[in-house]
Parts: sequence; structure tokens; C-alpha cells
Amino acid sequence: MNINILIQLLLTMIVFTNCKQKNDSSNESYIISKNSLGRIKIGMTKKEIQNQFNNYRFEKAYNYEYDIDDEEEGILIIEKGDTLAYAWTKYNTDTIIGISCLSEKLLTKTGIHVGMEIAELEKKYSGLIVVPSMYDENTEYMYLEKEEIELVFKSYKGKRVGIYKNEKSLYDGTNLYDKTRKINRINLR
Repeated sequence: MNINILIQLLLTMIVFTNCKQKNDSSNESYIISKNSLGRIKIGMTKKEIQNQFNNYRFEKAYNYEYDIDDEEEGILIIEKGDTLAYAWTKYNTDTIIGISCLSEKLLTKTGIHVGMEIAELEKKYSGLIVVPSMYDENTEYMYLEKEEIELVFKSYKGKRVGIYKNEKSLYDGTNLYDKTRKINRINLR
């Protein structure tokens, strides 16, 4: 009788261990870190991404659509109808040099994600500075040095995220901003 209990206990431990490993690996697929968005890593080629994610859909897009100052093509990475990311390449190569997270499904280890309000972000970080894009008057950024990520905000109907009091604050950024605005993208470069 003791041997039966021991066998059941061992089988239960094996089942729970396998479940935990599956959950851990699937969670890592959605973690934003310094050089990767889940299993998509800076330095991979477009072909490697397409081979590794053969059950995903890929669409062509252009860098200038994501405030990147050139006309090269990149790829949108789509999982079950959810556009996860845009990956762009080094000029005239197939090597990924930047990734833009587009989905609320992905988050950093500290919980930062697309769709998060600046007010929530302030609970994690102080001294935030918002800076306008040099290329697109409807785009503004916050850089989180500790996480090495760039938060992207889109302006709408001329309403900017930052409150720029003078010409200098347009270049240096400002710590005055609309706290209700939400992160539109998270860039890794």
C-alpha cells in the first residue's frame, strides 16, 4: 500500500513539474527585455524569425510608418490576429536592428506594457521626460534607461503628450505631460 502512495505522489510531481515548465516557457514568449521581445531577438534575420514562428503571419510594412527615418521595409509579426510587433532591418541587409512592440500582451519584467497610462508608469519610475520626435510631429518618446526601452506615444488632433513651454523644451524634453496618455508602442534598438 505504501508503494502505491509513493508512485501516485511521484506521478503527481511529474505532472505538476511539466505544467510549470510549459507555463514558464510560454510566459517568456511575451517578455520584453533589453534586446528581445520574447523569442524575437535583435540580430536575428527576417528569415530566422519567419522560420522560428512558422505558425505566425507576417506582413510587409515600411520603417517610416514607425518613425524610423528611412524607406526600408520591415515585417509585422502577427499571432492569431494580434499584431505583436514590427521588426526593422539594417539598411540593405536582412538583419533585425530594432523591434517595436505593438501588443498589450507583451510586457517587461516590471510590468510595463502597451496601453499603460503614464500615471501608472510614474508609480514605477520618477523623473520621466517626454521628448518629441524629430521626424514626426505626432510622435513623442520617453526613454527608460534602466530597462533600455523607448516608450512611444502618438499625439492626436494636435494634442501632444508633453507640455512644451519654449523652444528649448522641444529639444531637451519636458517633465510636464498628460498623465492619462497611454503607451502606444515600446521600442528596442
